[in-house]
Amino acid sequence: MPHLAEVTIDQIHEAGGRIVIEARSGRDRAACPDCGTESGRVHGRYRRQLGDTALAGRPVVIRLLVRRMLCLRAGCARATFVEQIPGLTSPHSRYSPPLRKALTAIGVALAGRPGARLARRLGMPVAHPTRRCSRQLSRIARRRRPRP
Repeated sequence: MPHLAEVTIDQIHEAGGRIVIEARSGRDRAACPDCGTESGRVHGRYRRQLGDTALAGRPVVIRLLVRRMLCLRAGCARATFVEQIPGLTSPHSRYSPPLRKALTAIGVALAGRPGARLARRLGMPVAHPTRRCSRQLSRIARRRRPRP
């Protein structure tokens, strides 16, 4: 699982038929997304839950402890920011990059409900399959559209 290289795994256990990976950032500092200033000053912490690709047909959930950091640059408009783990998290994302890639491939091949059924059988359940599929397809179409 190379996308977990930047985190420290504290515990792996099973809960409710799912494999749960408890993890936290392995870094001491994080860069402000607006000004790029590195900060090690923690404002707070909270848990984020990400879906990940299945292991042996069982769904995997990553419970990630992330830190809200204070930006130390006086002129920066962003007072606090949440650290992002390279290769694992992006703002507002609920899926790991490998799961997002797999679900996109399934969505392109099979679309809404049939794709959701296959994903569920593979241990990758999706909350709103039709909406997710149409959103992913529109993102793919925007990427492939020629620019004037």
